[in-house]
Amino acid sequence: MKFQQLQRVRQRKRKVLQRQSRKNRVERTHITSISPSLRSYRENIRKRVEEAYEFARRAIKNIDPLADVHTALSYSVYDNVEYLTGIQGIADRLRQLASACRCKLDLALRIAGEIVRGDLVPEKDLEKRCELAIRAGLAVLTDGKTVAPTEGISAVHIKRRGRRRFLSIYFANPIRSAAGTEQALTLVIADYVRQVAQLDPFIPTEQQVKRIVEEVRTFEREVIRFASAVSDAALEIAYRNLPVELTGVPTDKVEVSAYRDVEGVETNRVRGGALRVLNDGIVAKAHKIIKEMQESGLSPWSWLEEVVKVRKRSAGGEAHSRVVDEITMGRPIISLSGIPEGFRIRLGRARNTGFAALGIHPATMVVLGGFLAIGSQLITEGPGKAGVVMPVSSIEGPVVKLRNGAVVKLRSRKEAQRLRDYIEKILWLGDVLVAVGEFIENNAELPSIGYCEEWWSLELRSRIEEIGGFERAAELTGIPVSKLRSFVDEPLKEIPSGEEALVISRVLDVPLHPRYTPFFERVSNDDLRLLHTAIQQSLRRKERLEIPFDECVKQVLEELCVEHRVEGERIVIEGDMAIVLQQLLDPTQPFAVDPSQSPLENVAKHAGVKLRNKLGTVLSARLGRPEKAQQRKMKGRVNVLFPVGGYGQTKRSLARALEENVIQIQIFNLRCSTRNCPNRNQLIFEGSRCPYCGNPGVVQFTCPKCGAVVPPPICPDCDRRGARVRLRLVGRCPTCGKELLPGTFCPACGSLAEVLGECPRCGRRVEVKLLCRRHKRPIEAVPYSSVRISLREYVQRSVKIAGVDVGNVRGVEGLTSYARRPEPLVKGLLRAKHGLFVFKDGTVRFNATNAPLTHFYPREIGVSVEKLRELGYVYDVEGSPLVRSDQLVELMPQDIIIPEDAAEHMVKVCKFIDELLVKYYRSKPFYCVERKEDLIGKLVVGIAPHTSCAVVGRVVGFTKARCCFAHPLWHAAKRRNCDGDEDSLALLMDVFLNFSLDYLPAETGGRMDAPLITLVWVNAEEVDEEVYAMETCDQLPLELYEMAGKGVSARTIATLVDRVGTRLGTLAAYQGYRYTAHTVDIHEGDVRSAYSTVKTMREKLNLQLRVTRAINRLLYETTVRVVLNGHVFPDIAGNLMQFGRQQLRCTKCNRTYRRPPLSGLCENCRRELKLTVFQKTIEKYLPIALDLVSTIDEHSYEAARARLLYLSVKNAFGVDAQPRQREEQKRQRTLSLTEFL
Repeated sequence: MKFQQLQRVRQRKRKVLQRQSRKNRVERTHITSISPSLRSYRENIRKRVEEAYEFARRAIKNIDPLADVHTALSYSVYDNVEYLTGIQGIADRLRQLASACRCKLDLALRIAGEIVRGDLVPEKDLEKRCELAIRAGLAVLTDGKTVAPTEGISAVHIKRRGRRRFLSIYFANPIRSAAGTEQALTLVIADYVRQVAQLDPFIPTEQQVKRIVEEVRTFEREVIRFASAVSDAALEIAYRNLPVELTGVPTDKVEVSAYRDVEGVETNRVRGGALRVLNDGIVAKAHKIIKEMQESGLSPWSWLEEVVKVRKRSAGGEAHSRVVDEITMGRPIISLSGIPEGFRIRLGRARNTGFAALGIHPATMVVLGGFLAIGSQLITEGPGKAGVVMPVSSIEGPVVKLRNGAVVKLRSRKEAQRLRDYIEKILWLGDVLVAVGEFIENNAELPSIGYCEEWWSLELRSRIEEIGGFERAAELTGIPVSKLRSFVDEPLKEIPSGEEALVISRVLDVPLHPRYTPFFERVSNDDLRLLHTAIQQSLRRKERLEIPFDECVKQVLEELCVEHRVEGERIVIEGDMAIVLQQLLDPTQPFAVDPSQSPLENVAKHAGVKLRNKLGTVLSARLGRPEKAQQRKMKGRVNVLFPVGGYGQTKRSLARALEENVIQIQIFNLRCSTRNCPNRNQLIFEGSRCPYCGNPGVVQFTCPKCGAVVPPPICPDCDRRGARVRLRLVGRCPTCGKELLPGTFCPACGSLAEVLGECPRCGRRVEVKLLCRRHKRPIEAVPYSSVRISLREYVQRSVKIAGVDVGNVRGVEGLTSYARRPEPLVKGLLRAKHGLFVFKDGTVRFNATNAPLTHFYPREIGVSVEKLRELGYVYDVEGSPLVRSDQLVELMPQDIIIPEDAAEHMVKVCKFIDELLVKYYRSKPFYCVERKEDLIGKLVVGIAPHTSCAVVGRVVGFTKARCCFAHPLWHAAKRRNCDGDEDSLALLMDVFLNFSLDYLPAETGGRMDAPLITLVWVNAEEVDEEVYAMETCDQLPLELYEMAGKGVSARTIATLVDRVGTRLGTLAAYQGYRYTAHTVDIHEGDVRSAYSTVKTMREKLNLQLRVTRAINRLLYETTVRVVLNGHVFPDIAGNLMQFGRQQLRCTKCNRTYRRPPLSGLCENCRRELKLTVFQKTIEKYLPIALDLVSTIDEHSYEAARARLLYLSVKNAFGVDAQPRQREEQKRQRTLSLTEFL
């Protein structure tokens, strides 16, 4: 009794200390440089999160006193690091060191050094200190938001080879949750730790070097391709020079065929974690490692420069390979760098682009057949790998040729939709808006930029300043000062007329305005001579040119993208372009062509005006993933994490399992031990207490091999006194001392409960290790067992609580968590009632593509001005009071705009949560939401799949697009950019109530994509550093355009641009963002890609080919060849091969057979067996292959291979698979098992 009283006193003290610690963390995390409105905004979020947290705790305690909220609240990334590493006091020490550190790597190195020296941990073992130091350093690099430090590093050992002692790091697959640069910097930290620990550098043998290269190639060939393609030479250089051993645990069943049984390598299987670190980390990110090491004050490894050089020599085809070679059917190549019709790179950022997101004109989305919608992913050759597509209406749109011969520049989405069915050819796709920050972040060279309105305005301003100001310029040109100012200040809105552009160019000596500069780079000098002659023969008026029709002349005008139409036998050019063209190719003067000069230079000389290259650089791009906004579902559409074994059949139906009197499942072995209880020795499915007697249950441990119960030992004290009293098993957190059930995880710190034995007689507690000694080697017991039970009584009790029938509730075949602890069945019944599905951690998720947004109009997000004012949006960007829906407002850093589908989903989740609180937790409802408008202001969390940290956000509006718009800082807090990936949204109360560590898979990496930590605040200084490169200015400097295309790295000119990184530590890091290109409406585009709406693959392919044919013939042929070689042929050949190797499957119990029983029936249930690969599956792409090769050279490799595959299929099934003949034949039925045998 005294012991229990002492424990209660300790628990009360611990709760007081935890509350005080949380208060201190909040105070330390306050940012003094924020405005009162932003401080109020952050405090409001904190207060509401903590109120919800306490509400959830009280509700959970109503059911189970030992239970608690399983996600830890965090106010800073330093708290995350302490939670993950379990090193007490490391958060405070990191705060002390942070102010003196140059960068994140510098902080990681300093804290790792202190741990190795023993300043922060009392550990005496050097090897253990080294391991803790490397894990802590990686946790700092990843902001404590991933499981890479805990599960990505399997072990760290100090090995010996002769007299040398070196450090060896074992990586596992979850290391991929860290970015490639962070994976590589783990070895930089390890090298620093090695030096502090005074260990020798690692020197690999030649066999080890060859083995790692062979392993990389085997992994690529047999498992999965890496993110980056690297050469063998680069791999050898890196591995040969690494100062610590890079190794890992076997991750896949694939073994290497060469360099087996190499000394120093423990396995012949591939080590996926180590290979990722080497390939995608050290080699692929060598240039970034050099930069990071320099910024942290370290001398970069000298051999990294050699790796970079080798990479540059082989990098030419890598980007091309990513865009072209990886194309799949239905996802077109849209632009290639060698084709002038493609996307022109334009520098700048709109309010809905940047942070990897790209902008294109809304009309371009229409002419591309709807393949590119808002949120669709574009795979690009640079500067990054990919980006989501956003509509930007102020940049250049496409130029198209219509069926009547007219060439039209599409200036709006409505015009494009009106003319869509009349387009014959796409002459130019228009601009793609790429943020300067993308080049800075990727340390890429700025390519040559096509002349654009922003560049022209900068040159005009510079020239006006040179000649003495706007008044002097107005005097010289005859153009009013107000108009000149508008040309300079608003170059995308105010465009000079053709005559004004010519006057400005000639009088002020600036290049001709880009609006009136044709694409002279796309034609030859002979073409210009031909056009000049045609203009001489034309009927000329001031604003109209009538050129005698000539096919060659018309083709030249099409290449120049000059708007015109055909009227009878004449080509008519009207408006400003007619004026300008008559001046550029003055027909009254002979056109002298200098063969040594380009067409652009010859025209400039003839016209006496300056001209700049308008085409610039064309970006290679293809469609990647389509946009996504849908509920996240596990395989099988699971409603509840409750096992039904194979009794629920293929759908894991709970109703089907109830048809069996007894089922056998693996489940948490918590049982009632009260003597007089009617439920004695029966399983307790939920909570920690018996539902009949209310007494705490007892966990029984069993042998995982033989199933025998492993009893706790005898109390040693009582045994010495002659009383044989068996200990009662209890659990305690080894880190914070919290009372737990044995086999469960601590909600506060995530640690697995240590098993203690408590004597019911003397009260003594001792640590116990439960082992089954019936085997040659003792086997550690587990807190679950395989039991035969009847679920009927428990299900009936749950149905009564939920008030709904079992219906179509789906469970899981089996649990994979450490203790096999199931979810309460009531939750599954209520989820099924509301049409919801559960994820592996117990939460209900909604996935949506990430999209950036820094500003919005209230009319765009479906929320009234009054409601926005309640949420804190009182002023617009100009500082005027917010009173109208057309005023531009800056988005707050933790506010998000969710898809309308997500809103409808969340209404269902709110109703589910409220019903769960009332019926199961015996509490009051929390949300009381009836319609989507009630969601405004509600708190949610965002979770990226590779992280273990949820970030709190607030819903402020809705979007028709299938993506989640949020501030770039919020996405960066999730360690995400906007390159086309999708993240999950979940309601805050759903995470607090239903997430549990006890549900997560026990396998390595099981804690990824789970809200172990909930980050309450987004601190600009503590988000992913990629966002720091994003520009926040409203005008780019002239020097940037002048340096473009001259081999200057973007980092060289980074100081010229106002960026997020230059604002850190000030209010400007959160507010006052600006952009260079405006857009009228963030929804001015298709909301669903044609890839998603078109149903059949044949229709998708036809649309893909139609689009590429309209752009360029070469693009069309490239698409056909790549689709055939990369998709169609491998599919047909692979399925044909698999048909002969296939397994047979039982239609009832789902058991598979490599070799079928002689009876032809399943040995378990005597049901018929079915094939798993069908004739129709093999033949589905054969007609497509034959049709495609008919459009290209019949003597090509592709045509020959298609004929061979056709003959192989025909010989295999004895039918003619020619598409036209197959249409006339009757559909072949599926082979029966007898026919197959």
